[in-house]
Amino acid sequence: MYSVMKKVAFGSLMSLSSLSYAESIWQTIETEHFNVHYTQGHKRWAESAAHELELVRDKVLEQQNRSLEAKADVVVFDPYHGANGFAIPSTDQPLMALFTTPPQSDTVISNSSGWQQLLILHEYIHLVHLSQPNRSTWRQTLRDVWDPYDIALAIMPRWVAEGYATLMESKMTGRGRLFDNYTEALLTEFARQGALLPYSALNNGNDSYLSGSMAYLIGVRYLAWLEKKLWRANFRCRLDAYAGSGVS
Repeated sequence: MYSVMKKVAFGSLMSLSSLSYAESIWQTIETEHFNVHYTQGHKRWAESAAHELELVRDKVLEQQNRSLEAKADVVVFDPYHGANGFAIPSTDQPLMALFTTPPQSDTVISNSSGWQQLLILHEYIHLVHLSQPNRSTWRQTLRDVWDPYDIALAIMPRWVAEGYATLMESKMTGRGRLFDNYTEALLTEFARQGALLPYSALNNGNDSYLSGSMAYLIGVRYLAWLEKKLWRANFRCRLDAYAGSGVS
């Protein structure tokens, strides 16, 4: 099934970039588990990403004993010269976007051995975590035939989804935002000043300094603490059950 939602999502990707970008000629690198779409100016980055995607898939499969069941589409571009990316979870048409601009050295995402590896690992974890088939037969049947429902059922609070992907990115690389001294010092100072976000603002921030990053920075630390309190397998089972419940 060629997803209508995929067409809408891809159109949204193009709207983020300039008209000339949208009119560029797109090419595709096919690997065993991914279709990597790119324009000529990002050929080398896309080739490297295609290789890294398969490495990340193998690493996640080894660590978690699970992977995407469907072949994923990956869009490589650079819409606004900012370090970012995103994933759209779907059980039959997973999609991720990778922005090629690396982070600046004074940002909270700079603690990595390489931007591409960190980005791909983070977004792939999102897809693996949120695109798992539902345990309910009738819910999964509906997901297979109705794309808006498929994506809606994968939605969970942003701080949980981002916190978990950040936890895995940190544990699997030994770097990342959980082990970043700059972030740790920043949060410690926020706590001393009583300036940590309230729970009600954790998902989307409240216009205060770096509030939009707190879903990652606080979310990962809470989930790391929670994992220590629970057996690791039990921790992941609870998150998976939550992800498949449709609760947001």
